[in-house]
Amino acid sequence: MKRINCLWLFWGILISAAVNSHPSNASGNTLLARDARHFLNVGWGLTQAPLHFNPTDWGRTCLLAGSTGLLFAVDKNVKRFTLSHRSSFYDELFNLDQYYGNRYTLDSAIGLYGLGYLLKNNRVRLMGLYSIEAIFYSENLTAWLKMFLGRRRPCAGEDNLVFKPFKHQALYSSLPSGHATVGFAASTVLAKSLNCSYWKIFWYGVGVLVSASRIYHNVHWVSDLFFGGVIGYSTASWVMNFDKKGSASRSRHLFGEIYPYLSVNGWGVRVRLK
Repeated sequence: MKRINCLWLFWGILISAAVNSHPSNASGNTLLARDARHFLNVGWGLTQAPLHFNPTDWGRTCLLAGSTGLLFAVDKNVKRFTLSHRSSFYDELFNLDQYYGNRYTLDSAIGLYGLGYLLKNNRVRLMGLYSIEAIFYSENLTAWLKMFLGRRRPCAGEDNLVFKPFKHQALYSSLPSGHATVGFAASTVLAKSLNCSYWKIFWYGVGVLVSASRIYHNVHWVSDLFFGGVIGYSTASWVMNFDKKGSASRSRHLFGEIYPYLSVNGWGVRVRLK
């Protein structure tokens, strides 16, 4: 519920852009309106991306699926090794998944965006915006895959090849890992935002640690984490390169002129197709 409230707060901030401009002459050029358009264009671009896959992209997709399948062979061994090495120290170390890779990560990204906007710091604002986009879209993809695949979690049994698609139960939503997806989505954006080796090592390390925490708590197989981590990393990398590769121009035909508005008669979003 808290995550939903924060998302509405984020959209409320974007909609408030219209306070500074009259609906009749709003051009969508305000900072918040541009960010809203960027958010929607990124989402549209991601849904269209598979239609533009080249042989290399399809090769990477097959490699991801194949690698995940190969990791099925070591799922049980990794589980047994991890559960046999529990200690009070590791209990504290792997408690990270209570704070990172879950709803608090998106909340923090929204807060980062708001901070950058209020301080008029474009770097911080874009870090927040890109993090929101990467987390939101990668998490939604993972949620659909969880439901479609319906893999049973390790805490529910020793067999790692039990699948019950569309079960709509938490015990059958193991593949891919949501924590690994969100953790690597956020960590990738933050790591790529600064050209500092120590900064990158720290954030990628956090992504690995939160993923390992899910094995330690016996709620995911190692193959779940690999699949989720790749989804998060790939989505975040795509978001970070969205403007650089001209992706915005390819999707602008859908959201060419979009801006939120707020007036005495109500609020909403205006879209003018090009």
